[in-house]
Amino acid sequence: MRVYVANTDYDWYRHLARLADNPGGLDEVNFWRPSGKRVVSYLNFGDVFVFKLKKSYGHAIAGFAFWVAFARLSVQDAWETFGEKNGASSISQMWERIAKYVPGNSGANYRPSHTVGCELLAAPVFFPQELWVPGPKDWSDNTVTGKGYDSGISEGQRIWQACMEHASMLGPNVAIVAEPGPTLPTTIDTRGSGQRR
Repeated sequence: MRVYVANTDYDWYRHLARLADNPGGLDEVNFWRPSGKRVVSYLNFGDVFVFKLKKSYGHAIAGFAFWVAFARLSVQDAWETFGEKNGASSISQMWERIAKYVPGNSGANYRPSHTVGCELLAAPVFFPQELWVPGPKDWSDNTVTGKGYDSGISEGQRIWQACMEHASMLGPNVAIVAEPGPTLPTTIDTRGSGQRR
C-alpha cells in the first residue's frame, strides 16, 4: 500500500480538526491544490494520504485519510460540492488561502472560475497536537507538494504504524474498521451515535 505524505496548510488542518471533533465527525474532506494540477498520479483507491504540516510546525504529521479520487473543479464548484470540508468556513476564506499560492493574485481578486485540483479523501483522522507524529526523517525542505512511501518498509512503515497507533490513542471516540472486499477502511464515531466518519 502506498503512503503519500503531503505538505499541509495548518489552517486547513485546524479547521477540519475542529469539524471532525463534532458529533458525527467527518466522512470526507477535499485536499485542494491551488494549481489545479494532479501532482500524485500513482495513488490507488484506498491508499493512505498523510497530512504533514510545514517546517514551522516541525514537519509534524497531524493526521491521515484514505485516497478516493481526483478531480479538477472551479473554486465555486469545489465550495458547492464540499462546503466546509474544503478546510475553510466560507468560500471567501477558501479563496484567500488559495490566492496565497497563486502568483499575481490576492484575496481581493476573487476568481470563482479558477481551477483547483481536488483530492477526495475518505475517513479522515486528525490528531491533536500532543499526538502529532514526527515527520519523515528523510524529508527535504525543497519538497514542495509531497512524497510517496511504501507502507511496508522503512519510513513508510514507521509513519503508517505510528498513525495507526496514534489514531487508537484517540480513545473511545474513533475506531478504524476494515471491511472485507474492495472498500475503504472507515472510521466510526463511537461517542454514542455509531455514525461512520
